[in-house]
Amino acid sequence: MMFLIAMIAVAVLGVAAVVATGSLDRMQPVVRDHVEPVLDDAVDISDPRTWTQARFSVRLRGYDMQEVDALLAACAASHVERDTE
Repeated sequence: MMFLIAMIAVAVLGVAAVVATGSLDRMQPVVRDHVEPVLDDAVDISDPRTWTQARFSVRLRGYDMQEVDALLAACAASHVERDTE
């Protein structure tokens, strides 16, 4: 009797391992939510489209800080360039 229970347990674990690896069917492709920000060399901060069309990837605690920092740095550089003219 104990041998039968052990064989059933091994069979259940084997089926669980096959299902977990995805061998029974093909898994859906991974969907990436990472958006590469497109920043021109000269960002026009007075253009409302700069702000309304900005898209950032979502991370665990909000937006991707590096993408936001890149947009803010480009806008700051554009602002400094505009003020020096």
